[in-house]
Amino acid sequence: MSDPQNPDDLPTPPPWAGGVTPPAPGPAQPGYPTQPGYPAQPGYPAQGVYAQPGYPAQGVYAQPGYPQGAMPPAEGKGLGIASMVTGIGSILFSFAVGGLAGIAAIVMGIIGLRKPAARTFSIVGIITGVIGIIAGILFLVLALLPLFFVGAALQSPDLTSPPSVTEPTTEPEVPAGTDFATIDTPCYTFDGPAHFVNNIAADAVQNCGTNLELWGEKQADGTIKATGVGAVFGTVSVEPIRASFLAENTATGTLDEVQTYLEQGYLLESGKSIIQTTDVPVGGVPAKLTFLEPNSEFTQLRAVVAVLPPALYPGTSEQLGLFLITVSTEEDNGDAILESLLNTWTWK
Repeated sequence: MSDPQNPDDLPTPPPWAGGVTPPAPGPAQPGYPTQPGYPAQPGYPAQGVYAQPGYPAQGVYAQPGYPQGAMPPAEGKGLGIASMVTGIGSILFSFAVGGLAGIAAIVMGIIGLRKPAARTFSIVGIITGVIGIIAGILFLVLALLPLFFVGAALQSPDLTSPPSVTEPTTEPEVPAGTDFATIDTPCYTFDGPAHFVNNIAADAVQNCGTNLELWGEKQADGTIKATGVGAVFGTVSVEPIRASFLAENTATGTLDEVQTYLEQGYLLESGKSIIQTTDVPVGGVPAKLTFLEPNSEFTQLRAVVAVLPPALYPGTSEQLGLFLITVSTEEDNGDAILESLLNTWTWK
């Protein structure tokens, strides 16, 4: 038993006071090396890492499924990136698929805007998609533009070749009214204008009727070009009247009575007014020639001749006792036509 009065006899105190046995040092944290110990103070052992009794030392925990220190990848960027890549491609290949790729980029970009992580990529994709569509339209217009000019060139006249020249006809053009042809009916003959067409049925000719018409086109200088078709610009007609008509409308059937009857209605319907009436022979038979003011401002001459034939002619149904001859034309040769008719008229 040691002497308490002698300090040399005192027992050596245990390293830890209070009778608590120090626990063994805990394991080092994963991933980190153990820190080197510091030299112990004189008389004391080096301190270790303590853990509470009954619990293991706590380490550094990582989220399950991911390595320590790594962040989970952002979700939803796929559509945004696809939109951006497609939009850029629509610009680079706008000459081929710019329009279609641009539409696809815009659609994917709009869908990608719903995911926050893809907003930036989606906006870039929408913008580049619009640019790609516009570029595609421009390339299409530039591609079709040469076709338009080629088509216009094909339709335009060839300016490199000299214009065709119409050779003059060897036969000179005969002025209207200077060439005449004989008109023949069972009752009479006369020379009428050759450029007029006898527009009358065969049975009407047998009834001693004539209806010459000038068919043609009016030129810029006002002259009439006879074509045999088109509008009517002149007439030379002979209308046979049955003998019974004279008995019904005149007292004795004389030429003066006939003229008076005509002036009361027929002649006023043929023109605006009567200008002059004169006696003329038609085939050696007295006749009445009346000049009328034309109803049309373009008509140069309108005249009516009333003549009683030297004898009654048998018509197709009744005897003929009066002939009304009308000359009307827009040409300035009406006087020549009328003179030829009066001078060449021959009764059969």
